[in-house]
Amino acid sequence: MEQQMASLDLTDSGNNGSSTERWTDITAEYFAACSTLTLGQLVRKEEFSLHDSIAALEIMDPKMDNGVVTEEEAAMGTLDVSRARTCSEVLMIADQLFRKEMAWHSGSHLSQTLFTCVYLQKLLTPSLQPDGKRFSTDSQTQNTRLLLDHVLYPLIAATVKCCAYVRETFASGYLYEEEDVSSQDYGLPLLGSASAFQVVQLLQRGADVVEGLKVNSKEEELPVLAELALRLQGRSSLLMALDYPQGSSEATSHWRDVQTSFKSWRQLDAGSLEDDALVFNTSFQRVLDSTTPPRPILDVSFKEAQEQMCSLAEDMAAIGLIKGAEASVSPTALLAHFEAFRVRQPARMPFARLEMQLAFLHDKSAEHGEERAAFCRASIQECVGACDVLFGDKVTAAEAPSDVRYQAMQVLSACLTMVEGLLLDLYKILCHNPGRVRRNLAKLLMDADALIADTEAADQRILDLVAQSPLANACGVPETQMHLISTWLRHLEMTMSVTLVKQAAELDLLKPFELLAHFFQLDTILFLQNDVLYQIFSVQLNASREYRARSPAAAAWISSTMLRNEVESIVCKGMLFELSALSTLGVIAEPAGVGLGVADRAKLYEYRIKIFRRCARHRVSSPAAFFPDYATCMAEIATMTGLNSDPTSPADRVRSARENLGKAKDMFDLGLKKLSEMKIALSKIRARRGLDSEGPLMSAVDKAEDARSRSLAGCCVSSKLAINNLLTNLPPDTDPQHILGRWKSKGKLTRDTRYDRTYATLNVVFVD
Repeated sequence: MEQQMASLDLTDSGNNGSSTERWTDITAEYFAACSTLTLGQLVRKEEFSLHDSIAALEIMDPKMDNGVVTEEEAAMGTLDVSRARTCSEVLMIADQLFRKEMAWHSGSHLSQTLFTCVYLQKLLTPSLQPDGKRFSTDSQTQNTRLLLDHVLYPLIAATVKCCAYVRETFASGYLYEEEDVSSQDYGLPLLGSASAFQVVQLLQRGADVVEGLKVNSKEEELPVLAELALRLQGRSSLLMALDYPQGSSEATSHWRDVQTSFKSWRQLDAGSLEDDALVFNTSFQRVLDSTTPPRPILDVSFKEAQEQMCSLAEDMAAIGLIKGAEASVSPTALLAHFEAFRVRQPARMPFARLEMQLAFLHDKSAEHGEERAAFCRASIQECVGACDVLFGDKVTAAEAPSDVRYQAMQVLSACLTMVEGLLLDLYKILCHNPGRVRRNLAKLLMDADALIADTEAADQRILDLVAQSPLANACGVPETQMHLISTWLRHLEMTMSVTLVKQAAELDLLKPFELLAHFFQLDTILFLQNDVLYQIFSVQLNASREYRARSPAAAAWISSTMLRNEVESIVCKGMLFELSALSTLGVIAEPAGVGLGVADRAKLYEYRIKIFRRCARHRVSSPAAFFPDYATCMAEIATMTGLNSDPTSPADRVRSARENLGKAKDMFDLGLKKLSEMKIALSKIRARRGLDSEGPLMSAVDKAEDARSRSLAGCCVSSKLAINNLLTNLPPDTDPQHILGRWKSKGKLTRDTRYDRTYATLNVVFVD
């Protein structure tokens, strides 16, 4: 075969001796040479590696080669954009284009979504076409020309211009290309020379045309024209919202108009386009993405697209809260706002998540060192109080290098430089997609743990340099034993740990038999966070009335966090008792067969427990926090709930399950009681917070806190009803052996996430 290939002459030497290309048909020789190969043989150059073979594309197979135009696609032909359209068809094209736009926002490629529209392809130019050179022709009727050139054309132009704004934002970074979004525009112009004002003028002209068409239209066409007017209005508001700087009062106002306008859209039952496959021709991606493997095409319904746009508008209207002056002095409120943004359902759109990060970092990037340090100082002060020992005027005013106060400030500045990057990364990570949040937050947690020792050393060095008289507190712990920066960092560590543990349940990553360890772990970490907060509260904020009066926001925030953690800890214990009962009855069990081997248990410990065990080594008074492995963790659970792995009689097991269900119900009752007390306490705490702490951002945080309380109350009530249902399936006069057999063989655990994804209600469905 090598001889056959070598004998092919592909060049021809001219009179001047230079080599020029001459194409020769080698098809017959090529297939003849291939026929001599046996199965498993490959002809390759020495430079051709296994990696190259994996990255290679199989050509001429439509399933593998994106550049192949199938016979069906070739037979369809092309669409003449000057074809006459009715107002119903224009509305259907506009709605279909809107669905494609939101599919692109959700992560699909432009070549599979917006760029498939043949009308939009006509507008992939630097500037707008003048009147008379758009879609229509001179031979068409006036109404047809008006619909094509003054209604459909502005809608398409506005979509292209919005796409240009969003793509530019996508390309600015802070999102994961090909995972969150695709910013590839294939080098095609997106009306770059046209201004938003020009397109808005076209939309306003289109609205006037629609009003004029209503005069001589039939009655059945009036609802369609009304919807077209709403489409033009909504597109105008969206374009203006994207044109203004995000976070400005003008952009916020337009985003509210977008939410109102898009919410009023209705999808009329007008059938479907006869030539839909030509209007939205998927073969266009063959040209743009011919070198990439085929991807599934995401289809978004009109209702889903409408909900996504309204959700996006709501989130974008809230960007102003982050860019406001209040955000620079309230890192705690801002963090609570980001956390509420993360847990909201459905998941936030990538554009909103990106703008959240850009708004947060607009004055905290690398070139704004002083703003970064000020934000970090404000975060520490909101957590541990005003901190005169660190940030007091007597310390910051020192300028002489020989002054111990000046030396203390140098140590403090170096310490803040170490931790400020970690703090800013925490805010950014909360705006990533759920999978990335979990992965990046775990890495950030390990980084925080590595900095604990350095911050403790810096704290001690500062306290040694700046002699402060110990401040007595309720527990008798002097302030000099309170390492302020390291304590703040430990609290940050606990906050990340709580988010990470909750995410396992939110993303439904846990198998039923893992839920016991999960809620025990969450209960432990909530205790650890309250332990750290109690140290702060008792040492710093209760040290004196003067200190408490000077730190009202910190005192209010710590009090509310401890109250919420106490309620969630009670709910965790209720879930533990309920899960223990279900485990006793055989509904929850380790995998059938040999069960979990040593390697599997080691993995559970490695990925579910070990990362958080580091947090438990810092000044903790709970022995349960020091479980060294998965087996010890389960033993602690068994001790707490009475769950015993040793064989017992069926009657004892049923009795134990009934008792644990009763304890779970009592816990949920207690949770409801604590929530009622918490509501009263929060109102008093907010009243003491002071006017300086009030504002739009704090109001949004309070609203999210109240919504969280309502969801916890819903979980408690729903879980109580579920337990009552479970108890009805455990009648006291029934044969225990029969009960255990039925629950183990026919009971199936389900989780109802209607109220909350972390504390989902547990139900057992019996499958006959």
